[in-house]
Parts: sequence; structure tokens; C-alpha cells
Amino acid sequence: MGTPGMFLVLSANEPDPQPREYHRRKFHRKDRLGCLTCKQRRVKCDKTKPICTRCSRAGRECQYAPAEAPERSNSRLPPAALAPGHASGKSWAATIAKSVLEQEMHAAGILTNQNATPIGALLSHVTDDLGRGSFFTMMPLSPGLWDLSCRHPYLLATVLAVSACHLSNHVPDPSAYRIAECSLTSAACRLFRAAVSQLPSTREEADALLMSAMLINTLAFAAVDDASDVERSWVFSNDEDRLDWLSIQLGLRPLLMATKAFHNESLLRPLFTASFCIRTEGEKLSQEEDDGHNWSSGDGHVALAVPMSALRVISRLPPVEENLFRYVQFIGALEPDFLQLLHRRNEDAMWMFGAWLGLVGRLPRMWFFHRRVRRDRAAIRQFLEKRGVCEREGEAGVVWRERMEKYDQ
Repeated sequence: MGTPGMFLVLSANEPDPQPREYHRRKFHRKDRLGCLTCKQRRVKCDKTKPICTRCSRAGRECQYAPAEAPERSNSRLPPAALAPGHASGKSWAATIAKSVLEQEMHAAGILTNQNATPIGALLSHVTDDLGRGSFFTMMPLSPGLWDLSCRHPYLLATVLAVSACHLSNHVPDPSAYRIAECSLTSAACRLFRAAVSQLPSTREEADALLMSAMLINTLAFAAVDDASDVERSWVFSNDEDRLDWLSIQLGLRPLLMATKAFHNESLLRPLFTASFCIRTEGEKLSQEEDDGHNWSSGDGHVALAVPMSALRVISRLPPVEENLFRYVQFIGALEPDFLQLLHRRNEDAMWMFGAWLGLVGRLPRMWFFHRRVRRDRAAIRQFLEKRGVCEREGEAGVVWRERMEKYDQ
């Protein structure tokens, strides 16, 4: 037994034979007045307002928790007690997920299936170091994401589904996360259909609906089980529903039109700005250049003209994260007629879609694109090679050889 209040230091290198006096760690009260950003990063905050010194130097967004949560008599759900990302906000979300969504999740089997991922783990993942990447598409909107999720069950269910999807794409054994992903996606879609049946009356409702639609589109795009099996791509499938995942993407346009009155004040303004830039720049390029093919005439080419203009603009953009919204505007330029061309395996439409996959695949950290890009882009190339497009004679062969050269870049 050692002397009370003394201890020995054990070292793998040079054990210290001299006992040292034990000093109890000094008690200190938890500081609750610092900014939420410093609290989340677990660093000391100097509490300077409106922006603390640490956030100012690092160029981070600095937010302070309000003294009291504002009352919302018209809210359908209890408001988050603190700003987005704070532990209290997450506890509100957990409470709502287990109460408001309980019936939906019971129906989907997520609460009774012991192999599914716990809700708390999915909520925690959203704000941990890896999980922040799961919502990169929503990064400009992150300050409002938790608050909206706590008051709109369909958005919360979609956030949880994306969290599970992100985990299933980044762990060796994704089975438990896929159970949660499928169950929550099913619940989110049912709740979303009920919510979207009525036109939004406020900017908040419009943003919640648009965010949910975007995240559901993300889930559909990421739904590729085996990226290495090219034969399982929709390109070689004869199923009538083989392009349902792309049809979902096209459903965002009517919602954008229905919420147009709220766009100027929306949290999604970066998306709307990107859409305008792609449209105006595409019109300008269409007047300046052509690739040897008249995209605005001939069978089905009316449906190809606008996407081709968007593709030209995107091909000139640097592949950086800030351009994500502009890259995805290619999908926004697609019409139902373009989808029919893909169903009929129109060569021009197939090449155009594959070329866009190649461009979007250059964006860093876009985890939800990678499997789709790897499998479907290779499948489209294989399809065009089987058609012998590069072996055609005359001008058609020259155009196709130039296209396929660009396809591989």
C-alpha cells in the first residue's frame, strides 16, 4: 500500500521510483454562455458577440443560443430548445422521432427489428465528423436544418434515412444500416406525400418540402447495391420500372413551381441562383458553338437541346464543391421526353447522360454519386461500344469518335 495522497507513475521507458503527490482536478462549472460552434468543437469560447474570436479567425459561422426558445403557437410540433446542432436540439429530434414517427416506424418495422440501427445513433451521426459529409448537399442550409426537422416529421424521417444511407456506404457491414434506411425512407415518403398534397402557406413549409424532396432524390440516386456489376445497371435491364429512380428526380420541378412565391426568402437561394446561371450561360453557348450535331431538330432532339446546353456549361466548370448546385442543374433541365428517350435507349440521350455522370463524378466527397457513376457510366460505354458507334462511316463516325474521346476524359 502506498502513502495516502501519493501515487507511482508507471512508464514503459523509465519507471519513476519516486511517489508523487496526487492533485485532485480543480472543479469548474460548465460554461453555458459560449457560442454553439465552440461548444460543438469542444473548445473554449471568449463569448465575444456577435462573433467570438475563434469563429472570426477561422471564418466559421458563429451562433449563440437564445435565452428562451420562442413560442410558436401555430407550430405543428414543439420547437427546438436551442439552435441547430446543439445537444438539446438533438434531444428534441429524438423525442419527436420516437413519438410522432413511432406509428410510421412501427409499420415499417424499424422499432421492432432488433437488427436495425437505433434512432439515437442515426441522430448522433448527423453531427459527428464523418456524418457532416452525409449532408453536404444541404451545407448552405445547415443552420436551419435541425429546427425545421423538429417541426416537420417528414423532413426528420428523411434526414434519418440519409444518415443511415451514409453509414451504409462507409462501413464494412452495412446490413443494419440498410434496414434502417429502407424503413425510414418508406416512412418519409408516406409522410411527404401527405404533406405535399397541400400547397405550402409559409416560407418555412416551402423549405421543409423542398429539402425533403432533395434528400429523397439523393436517396434514390444513391440506391445502387453493387457498383461493380455493370450487367445489373438499368442500361441492360428490360424492367418497365428501371428508370423510376430518375423519374423521382424530375418530380422536383412541379414543387419548385408551387413554391416559387417563397424563393426570394428561401434557404435554398443558392440552388435557384445556380439554376438561373446554367440557363442563361447555356443559351449563350448554344448560339456560339455546336459539336457537329443539330440538337434542336430531328426525332427526339427537341428534348436533347436544353440538357445539351446545360452539359456544355457544366463541362467548363471547375470540379469543386461550391459548384455542386450548378452540376445537378443538368437533372433540372431534363423533360419527361428525355426520360422516354432513355427508355428507348436512344444513343444520343444515353451518351449525354453518361457524359454528365462522368462530369459529376469529378466532384470530391459526393458519396451519393459514386456508385451510380461507376456502374452506370461504364454500362453506357459498353452499350455504345456494342452498337458500334465509333465504327460508323462518314461524318457520323467522326462525330461519335470525338464524343467517345470526350466521354473518357
